[in-house]
Amino acid sequence: HSLGTILSYNVLCAHPELSVDTLVTLGSPLGTSKAAALLPPKGDDGLWPWPGATNRWVNIAALGDKVTGDGSLSANFGPRVKNHRVDNGHRHHDPEPYLNAAITGAAVAAALT
Repeated sequence: HSLGTILSYNVLCAHPELSVDTLVTLGSPLGTSKAAALLPPKGDDGLWPWPGATNRWVNIAALGDKVTGDGSLSANFGPRVKNHRVDNGHRHHDPEPYLNAAITGAAVAAALT
């Protein structure tokens, strides 16, 4: 969640020997200009590197969560990122509604199968 997604992303990029089936990011600022200074350089294709040996990436952003920018990471990391929107009510950036969202549970369940 939030800043933790930047930390997780950077660890996965720095350690491609870590095999991760599914990266799930919640309320991530990775697609914003403020996060750019914390990321490795973009590749020749204009995208930031894929996070190491990660097979799938599910990004979940809440409507109204300003930390996530436009809520999509595909423009910066490519079309392999599967973006989803949720409605966290008035608790736009709180982790609890993100964790209780059906799409979060589905992403975790799919990763465990």
